[in-house]
Order: sequence, then structure tokens, then C-alpha cells
Amino acid sequence: MVGASPHGGGLLEAAAGYLFHRAGCANPFRISRMLVLAAWRGLPLLDEMRVEGEPYGFSIPEVALAIQRWISSGCAERDEANKCVRYLCARPDLPDFERSILDSVYEEVKDLPDVELNRRVIRDPRYRGLIGR
Repeated sequence: MVGASPHGGGLLEAAAGYLFHRAGCANPFRISRMLVLAAWRGLPLLDEMRVEGEPYGFSIPEVALAIQRWISSGCAERDEANKCVRYLCARPDLPDFERSILDSVYEEVKDLPDVELNRRVIRDPRYRGLIGR
């Protein structure tokens, strides 16, 4: 199914897998921020996404669950030395529209330090509406 994860996680999991694959090795913190930015650009993720956090930061529990599924199935491994996750399976297949949004977000923020990436999300007026939806 296009846009779905090989593990049945839907678009959110496929988008996270795509970003992890694209990054090579990334931490869930960065991927979560990219997913929120992609959602704000029109990727329909908000219905699948639960944002847990405070005014200064957040997490998306579905990303952690996806990582656990990927590790269990051999599609990912933790790189403890670099404090990141490597997505090992084939890049999730996404329609052009979805892939273009994810590619645009990734290219825009890939070189930002974690603090600046976090600020970009939490200082956006839309952020308050995400927490605890």
C-alpha cells in the first residue's frame, strides 16, 4: 500500500521511516520536529500524531513505537555511540506529493542544531494547539 509502512503504521510511520532513511542516522527528537513541520505544510499527519509536551519541547509517542517495531523486525538499529537510529529497510514508498513535502522540510532543517530546530517548532503560533490534542 502506498504511503503505508511495511509494519502497518500508516502515513506517520512511513513518513518517519522516510526521514530516518534519508538522514542515515537520526534521533527521534529531530525526526519529530520535521514531522510537525511537514504536517504544517500539508502532509496529513495530525490525525495520527499525538504530541506530548510542554511549552519548551515535546515528543511524538508514535515515533518511539515505530522505532521499537522497526528494531524488532530488523528494519532499524540504535547506534549508541552516535545517539541515533539507523533505518535499515528499503526507503518507504510515498506518493510524490508527500515525498516532496518531506524532502523540502529535510533540506531546510538538516543542518540546523537541535536547539534551533526545536525553536522553529515551539515558537510557531500553531504549536500551542498541538500539545495534548
